[in-house]
Amino acid sequence: MTYHIDDTPLVQFPIRLSKDLHTRFTRVSQETRINKSTLLRIALDRLVTEIQNQGITAVLSETGVKG
Repeated sequence: MTYHIDDTPLVQFPIRLSKDLHTRFTRVSQETRINKSTLLRIALDRLVTEIQNQGITAVLSETGVKG
């Protein structure tokens, strides 16, 4: 999947991250030279696709998150 800002109107919303996740996220962004907005769009797209394909229970059990 390609992510081009000009292709679709974008909606902005706040997100709260733990300090550890923010640090990891920032490190990946710096190491890959991919901006955080693009990385987040990729991650959210993958997560939503997994939920749609496998169901929320299966996805949450893989991540260790309790639903």
